[in-house]
Amino acid sequence: MVRADRSLDDKERRSLLDSMSARPRPRIDIDEALRNGWFEMWYQPKIDLNRKCLAGAEALARIRHPRFGVLLPGSFLPGVAEGSVSRLAEHALVAALASWTKFDEAGFNLHLAINVPVSVMVAADPRAGREASAQLRPLAGDHSRSI
Repeated sequence: MVRADRSLDDKERRSLLDSMSARPRPRIDIDEALRNGWFEMWYQPKIDLNRKCLAGAEALARIRHPRFGVLLPGSFLPGVAEGSVSRLAEHALVAALASWTKFDEAGFNLHLAINVPVSVMVAADPRAGREASAQLRPLAGDHSRSI
């Protein structure tokens, strides 16, 4: 997986490995993490096996907690309220579009993907969709026709 803006130091690597262990990890509230700016999008490469090249990436949400380090979704997704998932999906979309623009400016023509639960899409208020589209259009730049 590749992060768009920085790499992990030794402490963060240990934290990430610890988060994958069977030991219990702290439960982190999505809204608290969003308010505090702890969410990061990490990008898992998608490889085109026919052309043997990088074809795109999938944005994956991670929390970089000031006390617990890097946390995987198991620390913040199980049992979460639908409204929190909607806010996280919106954050992920905005962050992925911002990254998309950076990748494009750097000369990478990538297809970025995020996973949004169907329940979030079905429950979406049409007015919220128009407002989100208006917010996202400037981030998408030349890609706005895809939104």
